[in-house]
Amino acid sequence: MKALLAKVSGFLGYERDIHEFYDHSFMLFLHLPRKTLEIVEALQALAPHRKLNADFRQIVADGTKPFKPSDYKNWLPHTRPRVEAYFHARYMLEMACKYAGGLPRPPQVAPLGWVTFLRLYKMSPTKSKWA
Repeated sequence: MKALLAKVSGFLGYERDIHEFYDHSFMLFLHLPRKTLEIVEALQALAPHRKLNADFRQIVADGTKPFKPSDYKNWLPHTRPRVEAYFHARYMLEMACKYAGGLPRPPQVAPLGWVTFLRLYKMSPTKSKWA
């Protein structure tokens, strides 16, 4: 997971991908959906027996639709869902890496990133999960 996060975070990752959005580059249609799906596949592989959060799955579905040449002419409506899906997937990947070892003890208040990551798998940090 950390290698994938490094791959999507470096110069040829996050920085270039967002530049392509603002540059109105056709390459955005190639890079973002591919990277988004790669991240989602890795996240799903962490718990293959669990369905990912329905809202997350919808965002990814909307952001990875096949490209049509006419999409380029109407930039924002066709690229924003791709950027949104990428941001959500990358965020979940980042939280997976950040909290990979779990938490050393039950916190008084669970870190929001950890709680959000758990919600990806329809889980919550209830007392029963910590005991």
